[in-house]
Amino acid sequence: MLEDGWTPVATTSKGIKFNSLERSINKPSQTKSIVQANQKDPTENRRDKTVYLIRHGQSVGNATNTFGGADRNTSDHLIDCGLTETGRNQALDIAKFFTDVTIDLVVSSPMTRALNTAVLGFPNYDILVHYNLREFGCRIPENVPRPMNEVLKDIHADVQAREKHEVTIDLTSLQPKRWPNPHSSISRKDEVRNAFQWLYTNRQEQTIVVVCHYNVIRSLLSDNLGRCSIKPKNGIPICCLLKADGNLVTVE
Repeated sequence: MLEDGWTPVATTSKGIKFNSLERSINKPSQTKSIVQANQKDPTENRRDKTVYLIRHGQSVGNATNTFGGADRNTSDHLIDCGLTETGRNQALDIAKFFTDVTIDLVVSSPMTRALNTAVLGFPNYDILVHYNLREFGCRIPENVPRPMNEVLKDIHADVQAREKHEVTIDLTSLQPKRWPNPHSSISRKDEVRNAFQWLYTNRQEQTIVVVCHYNVIRSLLSDNLGRCSIKPKNGIPICCLLKADGNLVTVE
């Protein structure tokens, strides 16, 4: 069907011949309606996955507005800062929420506070680092990403303690080029959404833990107007259903 409802019935040396009886103005063709009626939503009847969103344990940045006499918004001491002692304890307590849950996959943001939370909270599991899960707002130091070798150096003791379990941390499979200064042509919110679409489409696991950040979680759970009533707490899982279209719905 071309513009104005004309239907080509043959092609001649002089161009396309049209059958004027096929023309329909301001009225959808019967054939098109039948085809549309028979088309199925490709996401229909696809099984939901279960995702537990976890905000990292309390970080140094969360705990104070000043550090070393400098403001939280400007202090270089807070660049990709780690966990406080309270945050470490929150991370260690995460396991109690999953005593009756079989976890298939643990995914973490690359930020130090999130990865350290995943390492402490899930010592018996492999961890996949997904770089799209980093926190929004790189204008404040604690959200500025660093090279992963620096992150691992800061949490080395906790990573080393996992070696007896023979588990791994996959830093490379999804690492973007030019990390920690990646370039993207899409918004951060879309990057986060794409990460969850990828988890649904490209991974076989059905029960997934995602350790990330306050604003990342709120962006995932916001409505079409960007509103979200949920305020994620440090180290407390939020159970969701991951739909085939990449959207998340909280489970009450």
